[in-house]
Amino acid sequence: MLCIALIPGGAVSLVSRAYFALGDYRTPVMVSVAMLVLNVLLNFTFVVGLGMDTGGLGLATALVSWLNVAVLIPGLNRRLREQQGGDVAGLPDLGSRVVRMVAASAACGLAAFGVYAASGVERGAALGLFAAIAAGITTYVVAAQLLRCPEWVEVRERVAGKLRRRLGR
Repeated sequence: MLCIALIPGGAVSLVSRAYFALGDYRTPVMVSVAMLVLNVLLNFTFVVGLGMDTGGLGLATALVSWLNVAVLIPGLNRRLREQQGGDVAGLPDLGSRVVRMVAASAACGLAAFGVYAASGVERGAALGLFAAIAAGITTYVVAAQLLRCPEWVEVRERVAGKLRRRLGR
């Protein structure tokens, strides 16, 4: 359950820093306090009310993490637009970029899971794990390339540029 909280967990940190850079310390702190209260309520509901045990704790954390991002991003977008006096570079196509990254990430996860499940080795065995990691990385690279994820293109070009400089070409 906690795996689905990884993306919003990282995003909240970045979005909060953006608020701080704009001089707004209050908004992310107030939203975080509200999310903490909601997390406690959901933990109680899932564990005590629905008997979900540790899965309920993870699910509550994941849901609250996504909600935290969903509450903070529109306000940040509005603040940035006000400060810039109009459109903010990169934000108009943010939705399509996120959809492409999520699709590439989902393909990566499915490939890794499929390879690990099909490997036939005992759970936790290194060979199956390494094969799953390799399949996940390869699938992500191919999917990101096919989906033309701008972030992947930028990473690919930076790595290629550094390799060319190191190889003297």
